[in-house]
Amino acid sequence: MELMSFQEDWWKVVESMANLVACGYDYDELEDDMVQVALQGQGYTRKSIEEALDWLEMASNSGNIADVFSMLLPSAGSVRVASPLEKVCISDKLWLHLENIRNRGIISDDLAERLLEGIRGLDTRDWEDDEVRAFIEEVISTSMPHVDSKTIQRLLLRRPAPEFYS
Repeated sequence: MELMSFQEDWWKVVESMANLVACGYDYDELEDDMVQVALQGQGYTRKSIEEALDWLEMASNSGNIADVFSMLLPSAGSVRVASPLEKVCISDKLWLHLENIRNRGIISDDLAERLLEGIRGLDTRDWEDDEVRAFIEEVISTSMPHVDSKTIQRLLLRRPAPEFYS
């Protein structure tokens, strides 16, 4: 029973660290003593913080830390259906890019909805590929301000993994 509560505590530390990254901290800052003291102030043990950092190190070696933390987001439970107004005013390419980054957890569902609401007034039907890409890059860099441009380029190149059903 004690092992189970330790694992839950450890995972809660990972979730707290994910919130810090969402607020602009990078992986190196998570290892900082001030962050660890703040996590201990939230009631986490030093051992659970160390376990979480070990897990984060292994997970971040597999890719970008933002991609790793996107695993913590709830998966989309439904399909977003465009309204007739959105179909008229939003470029198909822009729509596909927004859905792609939303489905991959790069931006939240709430942010995607707010973006779509704002985009409807812009009439993006005639946007060229480079304009769509620049807009998506700006969205990612604004929502994740400490991510460098090279990482943004990698995020945009990656295609969503195929879903396999058994």
